[in-house]
Amino acid sequence: MPEICFYEPWTYQLALPEKFEKILEETKKKRISYEADHCSQYNTRTQGKSAKLHPPTLSAVLKLIAMQEQKEPEAGAAGIQDVENSIRYFCMEYPLDEEVCVMTYNFRNGRFCGIRKKKDPDGGDTTKMPGVLKGGSTGEEYLAMLAFASIVSKSRYYDDEFHACYEELKRALKKGLVQLVLKMSFLCCDNLYQRVTAGTKDAIPFDCNQFFNGKLKDSFLSFIPII
Repeated sequence: MPEICFYEPWTYQLALPEKFEKILEETKKKRISYEADHCSQYNTRTQGKSAKLHPPTLSAVLKLIAMQEQKEPEAGAAGIQDVENSIRYFCMEYPLDEEVCVMTYNFRNGRFCGIRKKKDPDGGDTTKMPGVLKGGSTGEEYLAMLAFASIVSKSRYYDDEFHACYEELKRALKKGLVQLVLKMSFLCCDNLYQRVTAGTKDAIPFDCNQFFNGKLKDSFLSFIPII
């Protein structure tokens, strides 16, 4: 597999969102599963097949659910810029600590463009979005964008398996179906991992060279409506 910064070993050692940590404690399960039905259809290994819970991916998925349901203040927003009935960019306002990441994703070249700004309108200047590294970004804001691109039906990177597992995860969380939450969490993480790291023409595009000196190269962002 090609090296992708989102999946460096340290990202797997981060704390899981609290509700997932509790589920692992309750079920006495680990962050890795060798059960075949916990693995994505894209996981084609014939020996030692496994799926891992990836903390940044699960954080991203939870916030994407919150965006859709809009039950929390400042939940963020996601949308597309549509030109002549064709998606040009995926767009997102992603809440992160005391800041909001305002960003776009160009699926044609796999590049992100964005800035961070304080949630407080008088919070000061905007800053460049950090690269994915220890002390910078965990990658969750970027993974949220790729997850979003996977559930937009008119997207080139819409994926039936991811969308189905995402919707099942939402349902299971609402109903407190612990085993189903765990299964869908493994599937969502493994699906996105397999599709980002595939190294084929069908892989979700990501330009590995877009971070420079620990920051996202493209920090300029013209106004794009979130719809």
